[in-house]
Amino acid sequence: MIRSKKTPRWKKEQKKRKKQLNRAQMALGIGFLVFLISLVGINYLWQKAKNSIWNGKSRLAVVIVNNDLLKVDVAVPNQKTILSFKLKDNVLVKVPFEFGNYQLGKVFELGKLEDQGGFLLTRTSQDFLGLGIKGYQVGRFTNLSWLDKLRWWWFDKMISDQTTKINLVEEASFSTEAQVDGSVVYLGSQILIDDLVNEYLFDEEIVNEGLGIAVINISGKAGVAQTASRIISNLGGEIRMLDNGDLNEKSSILVSEKKWLNSKTVEKLARDFNITKLAIGDTSEFRAEIVLKIAKDYLKF
Repeated sequence: MIRSKKTPRWKKEQKKRKKQLNRAQMALGIGFLVFLISLVGINYLWQKAKNSIWNGKSRLAVVIVNNDLLKVDVAVPNQKTILSFKLKDNVLVKVPFEFGNYQLGKVFELGKLEDQGGFLLTRTSQDFLGLGIKGYQVGRFTNLSWLDKLRWWWFDKMISDQTTKINLVEEASFSTEAQVDGSVVYLGSQILIDDLVNEYLFDEEIVNEGLGIAVINISGKAGVAQTASRIISNLGGEIRMLDNGDLNEKSSILVSEKKWLNSKTVEKLARDFNITKLAIGDTSEFRAEIVLKIAKDYLKF
């Protein structure tokens, strides 16, 4: 009878240690790979968050188009409320930048021809409603970052006391009109729209500061000061003067005293009109504490 050789104990131990070492190396490799993926993911999210348009504290208006749904939702943190202005996609509006009249629900596609769909939609909606609008969501296209969406969700679920829905087509008594091609569009009254926007978005912070505002058109385009004044008046701002001035490339805000630089009024004007240039100077000729100068940069498409 032949006896099988027993594997020496030291060999068994050696083999066991080798397996353990292989497992440890594999675990280390997987851990390092997970670390790299996490690092890339965090960096991606950080880069996206840098493009956020909302800090969660100021007012934010977002125009939303989804099939035949068109609305403008406004988060108003200082009132702990969300306003939802419902419109029709076939509301006829005047599109800025010399595009003429167009149905609001098709403005995004019109702007996409110049790779500016979101910008054209927000600016058109802003001019039509007399309401500062920064965000857009058209199907999968949006300028809202993941952080903006998270802040909106948090505000909606955890902070906001209510969501008020306003059907502008009904409440502002929109009328219908047949077009040459047989289609039907809705027409709105600017006066009635402004009354409703002012009623719901009347900003007590601006009213309480009571600062007079002059709007000076230095863009060379007629009607810019009037459009800007609607946005300001709808928030409760006091317009002291509308005028034209010498042409300039960059919009700015001039205040009579340094303390007004930190006012809520200046903060909101700067946000709504994308202004970074602020200055202190003599505003007496404008009969106002704040002078908003709208220049050529506001008209760039």
